[in-house]
Amino acid sequence: MILKRVIRITIDPFFLIFLPLLFFTNYLKHFIMIFFSILLHESGHIAVALLTGGRVFFIRILPVGLNASIDENACRKWERLLIFSAGPLISMLLFFACTLLKTYFSPDHKEDIVFLANANLYLAGFNMIPVLPLDGGKLLRELLSDKYGLLLTGRCMRYISYIVTSLFIVFGITQVMLNIYNISLLLIGIHMIFATKYEKTEAALMSVKNVIYRRSRLLRKGIYTARDLVVIKTVRLSEVLKSMDFDRFHIIHVLDDDLKLVRMYTEQEIIDGIMKYSADITFEEFIKK
Repeated sequence: MILKRVIRITIDPFFLIFLPLLFFTNYLKHFIMIFFSILLHESGHIAVALLTGGRVFFIRILPVGLNASIDENACRKWERLLIFSAGPLISMLLFFACTLLKTYFSPDHKEDIVFLANANLYLAGFNMIPVLPLDGGKLLRELLSDKYGLLLTGRCMRYISYIVTSLFIVFGITQVMLNIYNISLLLIGIHMIFATKYEKTEAALMSVKNVIYRRSRLLRKGIYTARDLVVIKTVRLSEVLKSMDFDRFHIIHVLDDDLKLVRMYTEQEIIDGIMKYSADITFEEFIKK
């Protein structure tokens, strides 16, 4: 039996209001080119995610472009790095393509090609800013988590995000004071505040929430239904989280290649290990640590 993944597509109501406004202000053509660039950018993320085993939950069509909600937790580290890099890479390829091809267009269309090239250059550069949930922030988080663990990395990422966001707001206010008609940097800064505050890692948070729920019930009742999980030592810690039930406490038995018992862990020890180190380490590496 083949299970089909259904990707839900939603359209923000403000998008439908936004289009007529752009039409009457003669910005519709430029918006379509920017929207096309963002569409290709997000399509790069989606395509690589689907090819590497990630799951696309839904796609939102927003007034400022396109946004895809992707769960890449099932992917390996190098696959996640590839997913996060795909968008900026597509944008840079489109920039180079437009730059090379602009000489073949008539003067009437050359200006549009230059605009499209610059839009993709800015899109790639903006998304590489090391702030969550931008691609640059996700890449930096992946690179730091192995060395410093998820907990410390998350704290560092928040500090970096706040610093970069503050710089955008300061420069944005300065920009407004110099040119009252240009509030782009200020709007970016405000957007990044909300993006940093409400950035979600849905699958991971759901697993941790379930563990906290079980822990509180176990401490309150003193007894709780348990379930045993058996894993080979080469399995990653993140894989165990996906196999946990909502209404069971878990004991994890780690076996070697000869199927002999190496170690036993509680689910809380697994959560602590993920927070201290990384979800990508194997049980064999976890035991050595």
